[in-house]
Amino acid sequence: MKKLLGLVLLALAIAGTVKVVGNALTESAPTHSGSSAYDTGRKAGQYCAPLFFVAIGIFGLRLLLQSDDSRPAPPPRRTPAAGDPSLRVGGNTFASNPALLRLNSGQWLAANPWVIVVSSCFAAAGVMVFFIKLPVGIVLLLTAGVVLFRELRFARRKFFQGDVCPGVVLSTQQNLVAVYTDLKAASIAPRPAIKILKQPLRRITTEAAYDGMRVAAAALYFGNVRQAAWWNFMPEVIQCVIQDPAEIERVMGSITEEEWQALDAGLARIAVAKPGLYRVSSANSAAATAPDGAPRNEPDFVPAQPWFKSKFAIIGLSVLGGILGLMFVVNVVALMSRRVDHRSAMPPPGPAMPSPAANFASPQQPTQSGLFAVGGQVEANWAGGWILGTITSINPGGFTLMVQLQDARFPGPILLSTNQLRRK
Repeated sequence: MKKLLGLVLLALAIAGTVKVVGNALTESAPTHSGSSAYDTGRKAGQYCAPLFFVAIGIFGLRLLLQSDDSRPAPPPRRTPAAGDPSLRVGGNTFASNPALLRLNSGQWLAANPWVIVVSSCFAAAGVMVFFIKLPVGIVLLLTAGVVLFRELRFARRKFFQGDVCPGVVLSTQQNLVAVYTDLKAASIAPRPAIKILKQPLRRITTEAAYDGMRVAAAALYFGNVRQAAWWNFMPEVIQCVIQDPAEIERVMGSITEEEWQALDAGLARIAVAKPGLYRVSSANSAAATAPDGAPRNEPDFVPAQPWFKSKFAIIGLSVLGGILGLMFVVNVVALMSRRVDHRSAMPPPGPAMPSPAANFASPQQPTQSGLFAVGGQVEANWAGGWILGTITSINPGGFTLMVQLQDARFPGPILLSTNQLRRK
């Protein structure tokens, strides 16, 4: 698993580096978009992208070269006593038979690939948006990390503090497993229930899964501890995640024969096995009879919810929808502000306004001033000597003239006053 993940990360780093280098070589002179935030994010992305892909490549190469057998043996683990604070779960309750399993994150992620898919989608979107909108890209990357961290933290809590429940494989072809538990919370009377769900049975390494195979599951309960029963419970088959035969044997040995018999008795009352929660009434309890006093033959059934109605899916989709909505609003506001700036820079529609110069009549250019006329030959007093030249124009007022001197030092006409000239 480590080698495969390292190979994927290394390929991603190489592809990303080639893409970044190709864009840098083909990119022309940088253009300004008019938005300082966009330009800042784009510039930061150009510097951060190579470092990001280099870090991914180094991590992937490390996983690729690392052997699965190079891990040191785990230190001896102290078994917490009953009522230990480390075993406390929701509502300040304790599991009657805690699993006390140390979870391997890689094995759990391999059994639950949807977590990697969701986190990768957020991370990929964050990397792409990072180069365009820096704040939104950072939010997406942080969301990917939060989703992965929360799911792993919840799984570790389940496999350590969760209650051990008996289970049996119903169908290896459909990956169906039935898990038995008691949902009682504040009630003294038992609330037996069976949950049928799909599990990755192909991940079992101790032996090949078969129909009727007994398995153990770690489960956490959801609901109000002050009510008579929990609303639901979330089991996971231990053999699909834990690969240590000694730990599996220990957990399987902690399940009593009465629990196995209760699981078999409850399954016998379920006519059609389909995913969902079945509340199985005890034969000696008052819940075993209907309101009219007749025996209740069928258990209560709560169908399994689709994935998009689960708690974590709703939270994830809500976060994703909020981010996409925020991006849409930001882009609309930026587009409207650019249009307003463009319109304010353009002249208002209507008749053309006369230029300020049109309000003043330009003075008439004189052609003669006293003894001097345009085209006349004159001599100019320059640096203590007289230089021959030709009058090219006379400035308004007639006191200064433009004279082209016949000297290589003066390639164009120069401004001279009338007291510097004399007629030729």
